[in-house]
Amino acid sequence: MPVNAAATGKAIMAFQSKELIAEALSNELPKPTVNSHTSRKWIDQEFAKVRRMGYATCIGEIDEGLAALAVPVTLSDGTVLQSVGMTGPLERIMNKQMEDRLGALRETAAALSKALSRGMAVNSRR
Repeated sequence: MPVNAAATGKAIMAFQSKELIAEALSNELPKPTVNSHTSRKWIDQEFAKVRRMGYATCIGEIDEGLAALAVPVTLSDGTVLQSVGMTGPLERIMNKQMEDRLGALRETAAALSKALSRGMAVNSRR
């Protein structure tokens, strides 16, 4: 999952420490399509946008005909280790139904967060 292109990767990496982001971006990044970005400045701006908007996109960055949306799964302690996403043909993902799709992803992420956070609480009592 290329962190510079995949929506799910962006949704996770945007919420990591500066050190972890720097480490992840220290190797050569893939550029599968002309829409892919490898500049650190662009990636930093994209991660800031993900944090501000609460979701990530991939618009033809891995496959020119596909788009993806992803939202982070934020645990009760603020940690983001997972994300939930959907991928499909560009014209079916990035359209007037995008907000509905994001709503469904956010509901799923919230349910996962609740279940995973509950598991964290159970394990911390042991």
